[in-house]
Amino acid sequence: MKFKWMIVCIVLMVVSCLSAANISGTVVNKANGQAIEYANVILKESQQGASTNHKGYFVITQVKPGKYTLFISLIGYEPLLQEVIIKNNKDDAFSKFELVKKTIEMQATQVKAKYEEDEINSKQIRVSNTIHTTAQIQETVTAGEADVIRAIIALPGVTPISDFSSGMYVRGGSPDQNLILLDDIDVYNPNHFGGIFSTFNTDAVDNIELLKGGFPSKYGERLSSVLNVRNRDGNRKEMEGVSRLSFISASTTVEGPWKIGSHEGSYMGSFRRSYVDMVAKFIDEIPDYYFYDGHAKINYDLDMKNKLSISTYFGKDRLNMDLGTKMAIEWGNSTFTAQWVHLFTAQLFSHFIVAGSTFESNFGLKTDGGAKMDRKNTISDLTVKGIMSYKPNNDHLWEFGFENKFNDIRFNFTTSEAFDPEKTPNIKIDALTSSVYFQDTWDMDIYWSLQPGLRISNHRSLDVNLPSAPKADYTRVSPRISLRRDIRGETLV
Repeated sequence: MKFKWMIVCIVLMVVSCLSAANISGTVVNKANGQAIEYANVILKESQQGASTNHKGYFVITQVKPGKYTLFISLIGYEPLLQEVIIKNNKDDAFSKFELVKKTIEMQATQVKAKYEEDEINSKQIRVSNTIHTTAQIQETVTAGEADVIRAIIALPGVTPISDFSSGMYVRGGSPDQNLILLDDIDVYNPNHFGGIFSTFNTDAVDNIELLKGGFPSKYGERLSSVLNVRNRDGNRKEMEGVSRLSFISASTTVEGPWKIGSHEGSYMGSFRRSYVDMVAKFIDEIPDYYFYDGHAKINYDLDMKNKLSISTYFGKDRLNMDLGTKMAIEWGNSTFTAQWVHLFTAQLFSHFIVAGSTFESNFGLKTDGGAKMDRKNTISDLTVKGIMSYKPNNDHLWEFGFENKFNDIRFNFTTSEAFDPEKTPNIKIDALTSSVYFQDTWDMDIYWSLQPGLRISNHRSLDVNLPSAPKADYTRVSPRISLRRDIRGETLV
């Protein structure tokens, strides 16, 4: 039965590809070559349209032969008009379009926005969806320095754990119910300085997306929210950099293009370090503490339809105190992501990811008498994802994919003194979570859009050495459905 359904889907995909031509391409910032997401792309003559995805890609299907004017717009950029000629039903058009930054002029007491410049004009239905760029994060008023999580906390529906912590409650959910991703891999404890700062350097971040509810089928395993953080690709036009100095830390970010023969791409590197420990050498009341973090990303543009990228993040906090008993606390995250973006056809967009993440926490005590105690806690994550979207026609957008996640959780406790091993046992848990999902966004007419979706997850405990903990093996089916009505129902251009 499953084989028959696969044959039917393949036939539908082939037939839809033969029905008419496609106009597709990527939209980028002319100043630095960065992909622009959620830009609106409209054919003025037919009112067919699309919006770019997170890689700046769009496709308009079922375009009949003729001469068209392509209108591309996004708030903050100069609208672009581009002539496109389709000679026959097999004459697919694929191009790269560059938008120029534009200063928005407003009257003193009025705020106006044209409908075609609206960022929410997307096929996808995103409930409580908020996107912040680096510039918007930098403009958020915070104590000390600009911070990703602090910018999120300023939004409605998001509450900090306390005035001194960047941990967040989203509409009543606890912090562990938030899925936090950096370049599509989980970050398990994204905090510095006991939660006062997040682990993300804003100069290295391209944008952040927060979904406070009703998130699509591609996300799962969390109840409260999804915070998706994306590193900058790097300037593809010229080399540039920025250095910052605050009363807590210093940072440097460098980015630019690279080219070796006919091969080219871009890079970005950023490093930040606090200097509280340096001040502590002169002031006894200040604890010996420091943190550092670094972001790096390199992109390789194979051709217009294939792009590779590798990114990494590393960060660590360390606190040393001597109050008669010497105490050392150390914790930090490290991530690695390899991504391949490939266009099988103009209608079938794919994004494959192999990524890893590790969070490690160490706590040690040593008395003057020589007694020692060490505690080490580690969470390791290895993930393989496939994210695909297929556009059979201009009324439907199918999104489907898979995710396999292997987790290794360890807790080790050692001491020089006698203790009961049953009360503080060493723990090792290995688990595998496999998920598949499907979602269809259907524009029923100019007023109504329906988005049904389904996510199926299977969790298996591979190795549990804690006798009191039974194996947690289960399968969960998570249906999703969203309905949107446009109360305006206006044409786009």
